[in-house]
Amino acid sequence: MAEVLDSYGALVEQADHVRFAWFPHTSTALVRWDDRRPVDDELAPPPRRHDRLTGGPVSGGVFEALMVAARRLPAADRPAAQLAARVGALPAGGRPSLDLSYRVFASGHPAIVGHPAIRYKEIEYAVPRAELAAAMGELAAAVTRSGVRTAFPVEVRCAAADEIPLSPAFGRDTAYIAVRTDRRGPHENYFGRAEQIMLAAGGRPHWGTLHTLAAAQLRERYPRFDDFLAVRDAVDPAGLFANAHLDRVLGPPPVPAVS
Repeated sequence: MAEVLDSYGALVEQADHVRFAWFPHTSTALVRWDDRRPVDDELAPPPRRHDRLTGGPVSGGVFEALMVAARRLPAADRPAAQLAARVGALPAGGRPSLDLSYRVFASGHPAIVGHPAIRYKEIEYAVPRAELAAAMGELAAAVTRSGVRTAFPVEVRCAAADEIPLSPAFGRDTAYIAVRTDRRGPHENYFGRAEQIMLAAGGRPHWGTLHTLAAAQLRERYPRFDDFLAVRDAVDPAGLFANAHLDRVLGPPPVPAVS
């Protein structure tokens, strides 16, 4: 992982899409690198046996079995993560594959992009890209210090700065850090430690994953938070589209005037 973090900035500049997964209890990071190609290039999808045996390169079945073992036998989390990292680091056949984008992005490495048979809980934070290495170092140390039981890999991806008011990448080049754990196990201790690290790094939570922040805290992290609320209140003055979750993260809509 140290080598990947050291070169991640250069990788992002060279590739169209680059992400990596770090396995807790190991120093291994698996990198996925995708580049867009001209539409008339000849397709070269990965061999079917490659998908079945290694899934590009860890099959969903093998990966799921390791995660299930880690759940049922808590002491197996470390060896399960180490084995998944070793198998995942095996060469993928020595040549790149080339396929249509919807096939590439809708499948692939289960440890990095997920697998339909593997369900998990997740907290994902967007931190300034310059803070990525420090945040990952803190997370790895926290896993070791706290004795957190997990074999699920932590996934890192990036996005360029944008101008969308409630985008986690608003105004800054961003690295997204996704922390996962088994859907059936406890997550509060692990996710709580991860969240504190991400918040200290200036992180903003992904709107679609678990986090503990409410409107007052989110306002401090989004310079145009109130601009968005003004639009919401203008187009939905009666709070028709409000619900308990949105009331927590955005604040309740204004009370309609009584005539």
